[in-house]
Amino acid sequence: MGQTNLEAIKAMILASDLAPRDQDELFVVFARVGDKELASVRTLFEEEPGAIRMLSANYKAKRNAVAARDTKAWQNALLEEEQFLQTKE
Repeated sequence: MGQTNLEAIKAMILASDLAPRDQDELFVVFARVGDKELASVRTLFEEEPGAIRMLSANYKAKRNAVAARDTKAWQNALLEEEQFLQTKE
């Protein structure tokens, strides 16, 4: 039997050049999502491994915006993510 989407995503994250802590944080985000919903993420990472770094940076920007209660920073992170994802459609 093949890998689940989550297992494949984890392997790609671990093979990335992210720092170990960043790898762990990003994996935890995806571990909260159902495997079926992760199919598009798996495809994105397979087609463009650089997306791992972008989504990690975007996650950190959102986390920092929430911690600082900075609405503008949150909106900027959402806009960057939306623009990135629109280029993948």
